[in-house]
Amino acid sequence: MTALESRSGNPVSAQRRLRAAVRGHREQARRTQAEVAAALEWSTSKILRIEGGATGIGVTDLKALLGVLGVTDSTVVEELVVLARDARGTGWWRQYRQHVGRHRADLLAHEAGCVRLREWADTHIPDLLQTAGYAHGRHADRDPENLRLAKEIRIRRQHLITDSHGPHMTFLIDESALWRGPSDILDRQLTALTETVTQPHITLHIVPLDSGAPVGMVGGPFTIFDIADTDDTRIGFVTDPLGNPHTRPDPQDVAGYIGIFDLIKTKATDPARTIDYLQHVRRHLVRGDGRYVAMSD
Repeated sequence: MTALESRSGNPVSAQRRLRAAVRGHREQARRTQAEVAAALEWSTSKILRIEGGATGIGVTDLKALLGVLGVTDSTVVEELVVLARDARGTGWWRQYRQHVGRHRADLLAHEAGCVRLREWADTHIPDLLQTAGYAHGRHADRDPENLRLAKEIRIRRQHLITDSHGPHMTFLIDESALWRGPSDILDRQLTALTETVTQPHITLHIVPLDSGAPVGMVGGPFTIFDIADTDDTRIGFVTDPLGNPHTRPDPQDVAGYIGIFDLIKTKATDPARTIDYLQHVRRHLVRGDGRYVAMSD
């Protein structure tokens, strides 16, 4: 998948890819924002807003802009036109925005349009991987309407898991999350995980409790989305103790979280051992041995 390919017409993904492409072509042409604006008889602020994502750009303006930047390849122009049109679309998550809030709606939007996902979970199984029973157990105190909406959203989100053309997803899960919850629910959840990790676009690492991983330095679960194959289209979300996601769009912040993710991963199991690890936990839960039992090499 190239940086210019839009996946499922996702408007957030399309806008971020488009603005990165426009900026890249301008820099390749060695033109300043002021020079481009003058050539088009636009204000410099308009270029700034387009490249910064504060405003979209119509097809007519886009073609004029590309002409000034010397982009004449018809294939490239058409790809960018498709992105411009997709960027004006409406994603499925918008209908839930008033129920889940702006930050969670933004997370759903970036998740639906990413080409790569990295998630660290220290207290529970990541939402994308949860069974219906596990998810219901975590939110059983909600009223029936909120439970219904949560179920709808979970089903929509998990299309990424079953989509063989979905983004590559790497999950790091602290082992404590595998032992936390009623045994019968965990048994079904772990069984589902052993099936999920056989998907070629999904990688799951378990961080053993005795690994010495610096999990205390993290400060909570987080997710990093790559919207395209460039560093400046990455965005992070950090989850607070109440389960609310908060956006981390600054590239330096995102780079910091990627560094933490990679550091923790050095202490995690090899993905080839993940199924064995999950089965080990299941055996002890089913036998009623109690809680944590370390897995021997």
